[in-house]
Amino acid sequence: MKNFLTTLTVIFLFSFILLFAISYNYDKNYIDYCNNNTDCILELINDGENYKLCQFANDSDSCFTTISMKSKNFDICNFVTNRSECLFQNAFKYDNIDLCKKIDSQDNCVFSIALKNNKIELCNNAIDKDRCFYSYALKVKDIKMCEKSEKYKKVCRYELLNETNT
Repeated sequence: MKNFLTTLTVIFLFSFILLFAISYNYDKNYIDYCNNNTDCILELINDGENYKLCQFANDSDSCFTTISMKSKNFDICNFVTNRSECLFQNAFKYDNIDLCKKIDSQDNCVFSIALKNNKIELCNNAIDKDRCFYSYALKVKDIKMCEKSEKYKKVCRYELLNETNT
């Protein structure tokens, strides 16, 4: 019985090593075919399952970001040099305020989504709500929106009134 278990263990380990070697050669052959071209590697990955192949791409950050956006797997952003930028792009594409909260420029992210969707109330998710309301009012050039920004209300009105008078 002991010999049987030992033999079974050896066969299992050998099979695992063989499977890994075949998989590695399979990936390596495709990477060699692509000659590290990012677009070619993106075509190989397509479904997002083999996203780690992006590490071989000429522009691995772009590759990982693209795959994270296609697959909605935001954890892939952890492989990108600028993780915040990857999360920002995903947040903007999918209007995901929760992703904004995971990045350094959270307020910029929230503001961008609010502006894109023409929903000023999204500024309530910003850390500096007043600045978001103020920036939104200036961007859409609506003096009534200035009222939502307590801190910048006067400056906002002044800037918009001066803009219309020039």
